[in-house]
Amino acid sequence: MPPSRGAKAADQGQQAADGSAEQAGQQQQQQQQQQQQQQQQQAANATAKAGLLTSKFTGVCWNKKNKRWQASINSGGKYLYLGSFMHENDAAKMFDLAAIKLRGPATKLNFPYEEYLDETGQLVENEALNSTIAVHEQLVLTQKMATAQALALAGMTKKARVGSGGAGTVAKRMTKANPNCQGIITAATAAAVSGAGGAAGVISGVQP
Repeated sequence: MPPSRGAKAADQGQQAADGSAEQAGQQQQQQQQQQQQQQQQQAANATAKAGLLTSKFTGVCWNKKNKRWQASINSGGKYLYLGSFMHENDAAKMFDLAAIKLRGPATKLNFPYEEYLDETGQLVENEALNSTIAVHEQLVLTQKMATAQALALAGMTKKARVGSGGAGTVAKRMTKANPNCQGIITAATAAAVSGAGGAAGVISGVQP
């Protein structure tokens, strides 16, 4: 027996009520998220006003100049700038992503590792971050190679007689083999005369 008009109307009314309840729930969730973000921003402003320029998260600090949270990470003895953010949590998450890329998933994070996985269980990719890390790693590698070359050059020039042009000859050979490092090698040649320690200081520029 087909349902009566009254039953159909009741079903439609129930569906409408369910839809309204679901929509209300979504709106409430959005309002809660907005309130949470506002509270975080108020806390950040209060922190800055009080002069407390630190963060509860690793790799995050308050940039007083632009009034934003700044994220950075140490890699290869140099600090890598990861960007500035309105919200402290966003800066902390950027640090986490960089830490996972550079140090692996077992490293200490600000948030659980699972938060950075997609539906398939793969790490969420950030193309801008990947590009930044690639450039940074290439720079660190280049500086390490230059430091090693400078130390080798310093040892060789110690054996060369002063005024014989030995250091300049070695520098020319190294420059020919490494044209992109001409400025670095020239500095190393000058420093090598004073010993290996001076050459390393000129070349590395790497933080301990």
